[in-house]
Amino acid sequence: MTSPDIEQSVLPEYRDNPFIAALPSLWSTSETYERLRLLPHYDPAERLYADHVRPHCIMRLFRYFEPLEQHLTLADRFGMLLRQGYLGRNPSQGDYQRQLQNSVARVESGNLSAKRFVVPNSAAGFALLGDSGIGKSTAMERTLAQYPQILYHDRPFSLHQVTWLKVECPQKGGPTQLCINFFGELDRVLGTNYLDRYGSSSRTLGLAMQRMTHLASIHALGALIVDEIQHLLRTRGMDAEDILNFLVTLVNTIGVPVIVIGTHNAVTVLQGKFRQARRASGIGSMIWERMPEGKKWNHFVERMWKYQWTQEFTPLDDGLRAVLHKESQGIIDVVVKLFMLAQMKAIRLRAVRRRPETLDPTLFQQVVAEDFPLIRPMLDACRRNDREALNAFDDLLPFREHVARLFGAQPGGDLPDEPLPRGPVAQEQVKADNDTLGPIRGALALLGVAPDVAEMMVREALAENPSMDALQLVAAINSKLRAPANAPTPKRPRRPPKAEPPELPVNDLRRITAEGREKNLSAYDTLKAAGIIKTLPLAA
Repeated sequence: MTSPDIEQSVLPEYRDNPFIAALPSLWSTSETYERLRLLPHYDPAERLYADHVRPHCIMRLFRYFEPLEQHLTLADRFGMLLRQGYLGRNPSQGDYQRQLQNSVARVESGNLSAKRFVVPNSAAGFALLGDSGIGKSTAMERTLAQYPQILYHDRPFSLHQVTWLKVECPQKGGPTQLCINFFGELDRVLGTNYLDRYGSSSRTLGLAMQRMTHLASIHALGALIVDEIQHLLRTRGMDAEDILNFLVTLVNTIGVPVIVIGTHNAVTVLQGKFRQARRASGIGSMIWERMPEGKKWNHFVERMWKYQWTQEFTPLDDGLRAVLHKESQGIIDVVVKLFMLAQMKAIRLRAVRRRPETLDPTLFQQVVAEDFPLIRPMLDACRRNDREALNAFDDLLPFREHVARLFGAQPGGDLPDEPLPRGPVAQEQVKADNDTLGPIRGALALLGVAPDVAEMMVREALAENPSMDALQLVAAINSKLRAPANAPTPKRPRRPPKAEPPELPVNDLRRITAEGREKNLSAYDTLKAAGIIKTLPLAA
């Protein structure tokens, strides 16, 4: 009977690839859960420690991580993405060596599209978006921690394989700064000096990209993780598009899987460009939202609740579950911090007011009022479901509402199927929209346009021409469909030429020496001929 835990050595495409064979074995769901979870040390006897000691015990919850279903899914998808990316760079079949030859060709020609050999590409792009504080970066870091970052090979070649590299998207500096961040992070894990060698001399975009892609090829980079991708919204000019185009190049040309992590704001920059990455949706991007009340919420709170360092252990009941959700709005980072601060406050109140060290709804409400003043407006907006107020805090907008607000259409994918609008007025509006746009969708279907593409083009045309009727909209969309596919992209405005320096005075030393250089004279001879350097007579 076959063991339920199938080793990757059983799969020939994994077993015969040295880059994959060096990775950890495939894990079952239970093994993945045990590897991801990070539980703080807890001894009930510590609840009797002195008041000034127990808060330090409570600080252990900063490192607390209880895996949920979405975290297990992320770990599984990362494992597949990593291994699939190495399939097209198998050194035992010469693919890795051909990739290196292509990389040399790109460096020599200065063209990222240059290549000498056709190499199979099995890489894919992947996006992880979600509410701020929902635990995206923490979950990814827990997943990455299960893989050795550096693997050394000595046969049949000497190589330091970099399994993964995580960098932060630059808030300014564009793709050049992203490359510099890459050099610095590679130096940190390998002990190299790429930043010193290439950082200062890679200020031109093309050169920086060539060197980054070459290093990614040399070290067989398994996956590049770019965190805080919503920083692209703050970049100026074409930098945001340049970075996304470059990430797509890494996936489609170099064969390195790229994972981008960000808040829901990032959908505005990813919707257009990153979806072009090869099979970007083939492995499925993930959208994480605030946790609603229910079975998942109860499970998370129950697992966390046992870590109490108060002298009196407070049993968990439905009222406490409800107030925790109300005050945190299902944001994991907020509820953990709230649980920590409430315990510290209970310990402090017993010492000052002789209050029992118990956790109750009033205590949680006081902690939010006193310790969360910066995020309280956001939590209040979430609690009221105040759409106008939420617009000011895009980080906490639910993904469905965010996409609907930006594009005027419901997104597809792994999202729930329930309709976004609620109430009779909203439902009537949806019915009216369907009555108006239905014939247009039908006409586009006859033109051979896929339904999802048709929906996007209809909404886009409506946004640009709100006064057009149905026939005019179809004509406008049809003209776009017939437009040349390779239309020239707008070029960046050229910088104005530098002003000519003012003419130097006749007796200025800089002008005299410059005129001497034109006659192949040294500065000394020029100044001597001009009588500026005097030769002193020899003493008698």
